[in-house]
Amino acid sequence: MSELPFRSYASFLRELFPGRREVRKVVLDAGFRCPNLDGTRGTGGCSYCDNRSFSPVAGTRKSVAEQLEEGISRLKAKRPEAGVLAYLQPWTNTYAPLERLRALYSEILAFPGVDGLAIGTRPDCVDEGVRDLLEELAERKPIVLELGLQSANDRTLARIGRGHTAAEWANAWSLFRDGTRAKNSRVSLAAHVILGLPGETLDDWKSTARFLADHPVQSVKIHPLHVVKGTRLAGEWERGEFALPTLGEFARGVAEFAKLLPRETAVERVSGEAPSEMLLAPEWSGDRNAIVSAVLSELERLPAD
Repeated sequence: MSELPFRSYASFLRELFPGRREVRKVVLDAGFRCPNLDGTRGTGGCSYCDNRSFSPVAGTRKSVAEQLEEGISRLKAKRPEAGVLAYLQPWTNTYAPLERLRALYSEILAFPGVDGLAIGTRPDCVDEGVRDLLEELAERKPIVLELGLQSANDRTLARIGRGHTAAEWANAWSLFRDGTRAKNSRVSLAAHVILGLPGETLDDWKSTARFLADHPVQSVKIHPLHVVKGTRLAGEWERGEFALPTLGEFARGVAEFAKLLPRETAVERVSGEAPSEMLLAPEWSGDRNAIVSAVLSELERLPAD
């Protein structure tokens, strides 16, 4: 299968880890919670969200050290030369006192075999204290901060219950990228985007791409909307309150979206999988080969730059 003609995530990782030809993520659950669930920002969470649908370790009872030992062992058995990017994925992984964050991040970075740390979080849980801690730790090993955006449309963010605005995402971004920090920051930034959210059109998707072009990051995850059982979104979909894009519509959106990004921005992914027993729709969402093929076809139809 051909690769997409955008900067690859593998290329970004090789630049971040110049001594490694290949780097893979080892996913961790450190037992964090979310301000959109505990009443700080909301109690219902995002309408589409069930951490078990996208993270293989969500809800584990194992310690971080146990998860690292097992994850690194599995990775090295298959790819002995690969570097390790430890990845705090489920929940909001900056949502804790700085003392806890420092102890946890330091433990992970010091673990044998770990080359760097990726941290998934929400923009409203990143402040100057978090920024200063990450900048300090990034002097030891690479740090990637993954900021969930999903959409730059505030109406969409309100409808899906995100509990933050696009401006709050921009504020978190600016902590690392405004002024001289754009040149001096050692922390790499990533953005998460979902295409297919209720009420959105191709124009909304392109507006989100332009927002990210105005707030450049090192990498972007483009994810099709999943409807998984037990979520508020599932009820809305079953009642016919919104329609999901077809594979062709999604592929066109990815093509249009990615072409609006700066050329130096890596596209980490354009697909996503959810356990079959949880996924209601769309059935094509986890078929990366089919999605890449469809995106390539759409790119051929777009006018040349």
